[in-house]
Amino acid sequence: MALPDWISYTSPVSTSPNPSHPSAPIHVSYGLHRRCSSLTSGCTPFPVPEDCHGEDRYFCSMWRSVGFLMNFSVVLELATFVAFAVVLLGGRSNREGGWKMCAGLLGVVVVCQVAAMGIVVSS
Repeated sequence: MALPDWISYTSPVSTSPNPSHPSAPIHVSYGLHRRCSSLTSGCTPFPVPEDCHGEDRYFCSMWRSVGFLMNFSVVLELATFVAFAVVLLGGRSNREGGWKMCAGLLGVVVVCQVAAMGIVVSS
């Protein structure tokens, strides 16, 4: 989630007018919170507030919703991990009843991640 590898593009190598300096391919990648480009040799926040006005407002809202859902999924995954540890290390009564809670938490994680990826794919 922290890496900007959700959407990436690499242009084919083009020929330069100067044969002694061939141009390198351009690589651009987008993440939930950053955009990295070989043109700027660095990363910038994404989406920038200036792009979130007018017609682009829907995209910014959608992209921020995806970021929230994925961050929420990570928190739920940590809670699921703790729940699994409690179930496995607890006594017999914890093991008998705890699996329902673990399965429920894992189901909510799955729903959040599928919804986030569905939003990205549908736009």
